[in-house]
Amino acid sequence: MSERYSRIRNIQAPLYGIGYPVMVEAGALLKDNKTNDTVLQLQFRNISDKVVKAVSVSIQGYDMFEAVAGEEVPHEYVDLGAKRDDLFGDRQAIILKEPAIKRVGIKLLWVYFADDSTWKPEDEELSPIGQTEKLTGYFDEKQLEQYRADTGAEGDLKPFIVKDLWYCSCGAINHAEEERCHKCGKEWDSLVKHLDKGRIDSELEEARKTAIYESAEAERSKDTVPALNKAIELYGTISGWRDADDKIVLCNSRVDEIVEEKNIKKAQTKKGMKRAGLIAAIAALCVAVVLLTINVFIPSAKYNKALAKVENGEYMEAIATFEELGDYKDSSEQVINAYYLQGLDLLESGEYQQALESFKKCPLRYEDSETKIKIANYNLGLAAVDEGKLDEAAGYFLNASGYEDAKEKFKEVEYNLGVQLLDAGDYKSAKPKLVNADDYSDAKEKLKQVNYNLGLEALNHNRYEEAIENFTAAKDYEGASAQLLEAKYQFVIAKNSPKGDKVYMYIKELKDANYKDSASIYNNWYGWKVSIVVNTSETDEKTDIETVSRYKTWYFHVRVTGGEPGQSVRLKYSGRFPDGEAQSGSWDFDIYDDNTTWACWYYGNPQYGSTGTFTFNVYDSNGNVLGTKTVTVTS
Repeated sequence: MSERYSRIRNIQAPLYGIGYPVMVEAGALLKDNKTNDTVLQLQFRNISDKVVKAVSVSIQGYDMFEAVAGEEVPHEYVDLGAKRDDLFGDRQAIILKEPAIKRVGIKLLWVYFADDSTWKPEDEELSPIGQTEKLTGYFDEKQLEQYRADTGAEGDLKPFIVKDLWYCSCGAINHAEEERCHKCGKEWDSLVKHLDKGRIDSELEEARKTAIYESAEAERSKDTVPALNKAIELYGTISGWRDADDKIVLCNSRVDEIVEEKNIKKAQTKKGMKRAGLIAAIAALCVAVVLLTINVFIPSAKYNKALAKVENGEYMEAIATFEELGDYKDSSEQVINAYYLQGLDLLESGEYQQALESFKKCPLRYEDSETKIKIANYNLGLAAVDEGKLDEAAGYFLNASGYEDAKEKFKEVEYNLGVQLLDAGDYKSAKPKLVNADDYSDAKEKLKQVNYNLGLEALNHNRYEEAIENFTAAKDYEGASAQLLEAKYQFVIAKNSPKGDKVYMYIKELKDANYKDSASIYNNWYGWKVSIVVNTSETDEKTDIETVSRYKTWYFHVRVTGGEPGQSVRLKYSGRFPDGEAQSGSWDFDIYDDNTTWACWYYGNPQYGSTGTFTFNVYDSNGNVLGTKTVTVTS
């Protein structure tokens, strides 16, 4: 933006609302050093499958003390053609004027799609969706390599869920109902399941031991003493895994056999070597026993002790031991099982918050953890209602959605919150609550009352489009229809121009309702009008003369203006000669706004043509005169 602009702050993005078809990808708040205005630039991303043609937003500024600064500023992005994942809007600046603005709240008013459908949200500001994390920062190098091998993941983003979206490792944003990434095709369950570092480490360790085992097998197949001894060494490094210990015994036995076979063929003096070989074999067996003790017997004892602690309800101590054992047997699975059992005990004893934390340590698909989480949330919601903490209760019941009557409880709590806010006159805060209350009690009627009052506030502050939106939502609430007409009327008056689809739509509705002087405004803007010039040229549409010779052809050039958008008209005309003779005709083609046409007259025998005033008239199809032009015919 060169030196004319200085940055006030970056917008905390991405910003999103549940169910929204677009999100704010980035943005910056700037100061215009020339005009002292505050300027906002936003970049949006289309996350819907539909092509976005237009987006309307409303911006509310706040000062450094978080107080409202200035009026809400509407802004529209039009002629977009943005497909899914396309970015748009960053080339437009929104002038906020108020220099005290240090932060902005952004509301999405509507989104218009290429299929001519329109999406409208609840009245709430977009909120940040949190920070992302890179896979390279989450995994070490080997873990990341294994993760990519398991999932085929592309990109460096750690997959995560936020609101009703999930981010793929490739960076694409997907909706919760999409099982696979719409961009790279990777499956959500696979991407998340393999984020378990314990699982990854187990796979890496399994791969490491498999490689050692296969190398040992290759050496053993050579069936020579050096190769067998090398195999024994390799098996020893994975003692306790699969049948490695059995293979050590087999290799030692085979070494003995080979040595014995050689000694039979050799002289008696070689017998000492046989005994030495046997001693070496025994020593190797002793070493194997020591390794077994360290790598198998001790971990086994700890493992069994941890299992006993789980049985006794000493879950945290058991979890610590299982985590210490790392990849020994199914220790990582036992950690999850311990958290699950702890959650069950806490749930049974009524310690719902602690139970919730325990179940959250388990994967959602582990046993019935997801259901248990909902039960805990449901009971926490009941407790919050008893304590009068309705906002907290709403959150708990929402998280318990699908369990018993949690959905109805959520509606009830949101209804009570909405009614409280309505009674306090806080209509803006009451609206989303009553929207959430849906069909509970008389929530829909209360919502109409809220929309009506929001419409009055907007109308009184000259926010006519907002007023129209709210009065429309108020539907049949007493007085809403009359206020809706007034809001549309004021919108038209403020625009003071026939341009724009909304202006045309509103003034037409107002005219049909015979509201105030709307008919006069309509006719002034959209009534058909003509301007006429006369001369003796077929192509000159500008020169206007007052007299013509009876020896010439007289051309009356007509410029037609007006009409509704896209409307055409068929016109008629007539001419009256100085001697009173009249002739008429018509233009048998469609004439549109700002089109021109002409008609001409002449005397077949000019020397006998009368002189005086010639009168030319243009009529609409109903015979109404739209324009008149006179010219003096001279000799």
